[in-house]
Amino acid sequence: MEDKQSFYSGRPDIIFEHYDGNGGIEKVEVGEVKYTDKKQTFKQGLEELIEYMYYVRKNSEYLEEEGKVEGVLVVDHTIEINRKKFQNIRFLLF
Repeated sequence: MEDKQSFYSGRPDIIFEHYDGNGGIEKVEVGEVKYTDKKQTFKQGLEELIEYMYYVRKNSEYLEEEGKVEGVLVVDHTIEINRKKFQNIRFLLF
């Protein structure tokens, strides 16, 4: 049996934390970068991003439940995306 290795490390590529004037978290933006024109790689990046968004927390408080988490998926400009299907996720095409 062949041993397959994955580079998936379980961490997002980008994290932006936005704080209010009192030091409290206003929102967290989690980002994943996939430079590819392959739909399977895009799908993998989207799945990873959704998982990261779900598990973002401060101490023991999950921020997704409070609507404080947004996702950014950076992909190749050749990928076609139906943006209306995704809430709280922005797509940056390069």
